[in-house]
Amino acid sequence: MSKATSAPAANSLFAKYLMEVGATADVSKSYGQQAAAITKVLSANAERNAVLIDNTGYARDLVLQSVAARLTSKGGKRLYRVNWNALFTLAKDEAAFDRELKGILAYLEANKATTTIYLDDIASFSSETPVLGAKVSQILYAALSQGKIQILSAADADTFERQIAGDKRLRSRFEKIEIAKDDDQGLSVTSFLPI
Repeated sequence: MSKATSAPAANSLFAKYLMEVGATADVSKSYGQQAAAITKVLSANAERNAVLIDNTGYARDLVLQSVAARLTSKGGKRLYRVNWNALFTLAKDEAAFDRELKGILAYLEANKATTTIYLDDIASFSSETPVLGAKVSQILYAALSQGKIQILSAADADTFERQIAGDKRLRSRFEKIEIAKDDDQGLSVTSFLPI
């Protein structure tokens, strides 16, 4: 499991909703390769996002912790999770929720060079299965499709194909990194170029 720590930007009104992903370099060689590939994508261009293709879901936290360590050591970029429970709970009404979410996204956009967000699943910004609700999904989708924020997320291969590779606004902004089946050294990175 990843360890949450407070955001270094404690002076931000929105820092209470951000939890830094705990960094650890203690992962297997195979997952280290995926973590290195993801780190390369996220370090090279703040408008590129990475999706870990993990059909079983068991490797996500291990890769996530390694990515956090690598990002920090390569130049100080930090990996955060949004504390959605706090956001949904602390907002007094829909208007307050909207203000807080927009504030979080404005903060992330202003700090994009040093901040990447981890969304547990691409369903967070999916219109097909919006796990955080349709409104949140639409707002996240708009921020991603316009290159305003940078994320790391995860999905299975079929969901990625439907929701990102099949979406002309998103596919040029994402690279997928796959955990290959039954292969210690398995790694596949796919970039999508604008059509």
